[in-house]
Amino acid sequence: MIAVTSPENPHLKQLKSLWDNRKRKKSGLFFAEGVKEIEMAMEGGYRAVEVFFAKGFDIGKTHLHFPEDILFYELSENLAKGVMYREKTEGVTAVFEARSMKPQDIVLSENPMVIVLESVEKPGNLGAVIRTADACGADAVIVCDPKTDVFHPNVIRSSVGCVFSKQVAVASGAETLSWLRNKGMKVVTASVQARSFHYHAELGGAVALVFGTEADGLSDFWNQNSDEAVKIPMRGTNDSLNVSVSVAVLCYEALRRRMGK
Repeated sequence: MIAVTSPENPHLKQLKSLWDNRKRKKSGLFFAEGVKEIEMAMEGGYRAVEVFFAKGFDIGKTHLHFPEDILFYELSENLAKGVMYREKTEGVTAVFEARSMKPQDIVLSENPMVIVLESVEKPGNLGAVIRTADACGADAVIVCDPKTDVFHPNVIRSSVGCVFSKQVAVASGAETLSWLRNKGMKVVTASVQARSFHYHAELGGAVALVFGTEADGLSDFWNQNSDEAVKIPMRGTNDSLNVSVSVAVLCYEALRRRMGK
């Protein structure tokens, strides 16, 4: 264990740099904060390289089992407050090596359901979608042409660590569509311009549910390559829901069909 007392410590500065999307991508590293999230990352096969914890935090009392060669850094109270991402934190964070997944790496079930997100911008929304994917048993989430990072700390937080346990791939729209066609999956797009409601669609078989951004919806690419477009009934003044809510509505309708209800 190494006691850190200076904010100029290079390891501490690197940890803080991982708050930045570009620096995470350049370094090939990300951090997970909190005992549950760290445990899920390790169970998901991600390799931890450093652990930082606030003075007084007893790692020995957790059920975390780190590699023998990992470096531990004990931080003073003030330093810990400066590098812990959450306002309310357990006082422990770990740095991991990132890895990427492409659609061709996804392992599908016998009757698969895949969630496709196009150009998602808000990490909180992406995390919430991944959490929903876990809850409803979707096989994978494919993020097409993303505008946020899969390992953004708010993705990890809002997914409650499910980003490590679900299959989450990143690809272009063309790559994703080609893979879906190759797997024989029906492409169902969510669109406010659709004529049919989601509960009329055939969602019980192998299906990819495709969603765009709240501001712009789906691109022409997906609208033109859709097998079926659906909408969710809206009875208020707004014409759309938050994308994570829309995903939950359609996914649970698909799950209901799969359960024979």
